[in-house]
Amino acid sequence: MGRVRSTLFIWLLAAALFVSGVALYTFRNDFPFYYHPDEPGKVRQVLSKEWNFNHPMLLLSTTRAAAGVVAEVDHPQEMVRVGRSVSAVFTAGAVALFCVLVWWMAGGYAAAVAGLLLLTNRQLFELAHYFKEDTALLFGMAVWCVAFAWFWKRPGLWAAALVGAGAALATSGKYMGALTIGLSLVLLPLRLPR
Repeated sequence: MGRVRSTLFIWLLAAALFVSGVALYTFRNDFPFYYHPDEPGKVRQVLSKEWNFNHPMLLLSTTRAAAGVVAEVDHPQEMVRVGRSVSAVFTAGAVALFCVLVWWMAGGYAAAVAGLLLLTNRQLFELAHYFKEDTALLFGMAVWCVAFAWFWKRPGLWAAALVGAGAALATSGKYMGALTIGLSLVLLPLRLPR
């Protein structure tokens, strides 16, 4: 494929994976909020705006913002559904970004296969159906990985800033995402011009 056609193909594929992911991951996500032991506590925090910081803030804050955009949500079942939808969007975004990463590393056909395998992964499907911060971590890791690949190919200020943003997203997605900060501090200087 020519460079322009290849680039167009990957962005169309990533967009299709994102839209398909949102549709797939939000399908029948209206089951009761007490099915998972973590969800009632998260719903209580989002509804009351009293954070206990046992869970990182990316998923909870994004859910609160999304609930304000959709409509003022004041029932736990409605709030958990908004949270599950946010989780689905994070997962679909991660699938699309990892598809772009594979395209950069191995080409269009590998990206298409990787995207389809990620989209239909049972574990991602399950995580996206719950109000869990694992999906926010996955999205942050996807941003970090794509940014790091960009920085490695073309070191520069914008790529380094995106690596930092990805590390911040991963850390605020789940506390173990802070490992990306340490990895960034160790690996980024290896690629700086001398």
